[in-house]
Amino acid sequence: MAPTQRIVRLQWLAFGLIALGAVIQFVGNGSVTEVVSSLVMMTGFMWFITWSAIQSVLCPGRIWVSVLKTWLMLHTLVLLLMTVQLLNLWFQGHTTRLSNWANHWSVVSGVSFATIISLLATMFWVGGWKWFRIRLRDRLSGDPITSAKVSLVDLMLLTTVVAIYITVARLQQKWVFEPNEGFLGPAFAFFIVLMVCLTAGFMGWLVVLLPTWVSMARHWSVLRRRVVWKAFYLAWAVLAAIAWIGNWTEPNFWITFLVTAGWIVCNLLLVHWLVVKHLTFIGLEWYRLPKVRSEKVTDPLR
Repeated sequence: MAPTQRIVRLQWLAFGLIALGAVIQFVGNGSVTEVVSSLVMMTGFMWFITWSAIQSVLCPGRIWVSVLKTWLMLHTLVLLLMTVQLLNLWFQGHTTRLSNWANHWSVVSGVSFATIISLLATMFWVGGWKWFRIRLRDRLSGDPITSAKVSLVDLMLLTTVVAIYITVARLQQKWVFEPNEGFLGPAFAFFIVLMVCLTAGFMGWLVVLLPTWVSMARHWSVLRRRVVWKAFYLAWAVLAAIAWIGNWTEPNFWITFLVTAGWIVCNLLLVHWLVVKHLTFIGLEWYRLPKVRSEKVTDPLR
């Protein structure tokens, strides 16, 4: 199986987590179910965004095709889950909530904006590593993987995507949000969905991307990997201490703290399980290209 196919399989796993979180939200009731479903869907979203960015930048193919494919895959899933939710409301007889199209549009729009923003930001992060001569290779065979080349067409199309989203933001503010103003209206729903998805996408940098790269650095020495892992865990310990010092007097602090810490630990264990333990699932590692040294050519006439 090619490395790109392994990444696609990982994307389907992330889709399964998003669908599982949506099913938990549809079936269950209460605050606990809401928190669990949100964390499961956030996990699937950040895994999908992270590995889609890696595939777009460090795997062969055209970047704009990979971005369009990622956008279509995630939007198809969101529209499918939205259709299931609307059918569920129709069967239960909630015609008032069913006809509130502005809220449904704000949810889809928030996911769409967060997908593009977090995907492009993660691609720039991965592209920075590519700029420093970091490449992927197949861990099973040792063969290097040809990374995508950034062309002028890719930059123009990605710039066009950003311009389209700016235009959509202005139009939906004028046609959707302003006519439906009010407390907890479509604008508020759009903002909440956008912030949650962006938080998930950017948390993927710390919870998925960095530990994945450290785990795939098989050419590092044992001492270097231990130092990097200890620095990584020490940074999380410092963040936990700051959160504890600033908010320990809050009534529900310990519940929120333990749930968040457990969610982070579960994601780190999932990275370790998929990247280190099961070599055939992803089977990738990264390496650094050697520097190109210009050799002086001696003049035979001298």
